[in-house]
Amino acid sequence: MFVLDTNGEYGRASSSAEETYEKLPNSLYLNGKEFGVPIWLFNAQEICTWLSAAEQTQEPVLKDWWAIAKSDSTAQPSSSHRLQSALATIEELLAELPKLKRKSAGSY
Repeated sequence: MFVLDTNGEYGRASSSAEETYEKLPNSLYLNGKEFGVPIWLFNAQEICTWLSAAEQTQEPVLKDWWAIAKSDSTAQPSSSHRLQSALATIEELLAELPKLKRKSAGSY
């Protein structure tokens, strides 16, 4: 059986007199002991969810850095990072095209 005791109402009913301990709010307990999951077990999506990363701006960067942090130091940037860099370069070029058209139109 699995009981979620979000308000701490059932703690005394399930523990013996020797097991009296202070339970902290926003903590997870397993068999009377505080339980936690090491952060390095999280995947990139779980880290983004845990940190409430903004989907368009923070998530791509955080995922790239998380992949680098969990891999060896010789890891190359991820393909999504290379794609983002290429898209940024294309956007810069597209922004410059109108300026180039005006210059070429004025040279005739």
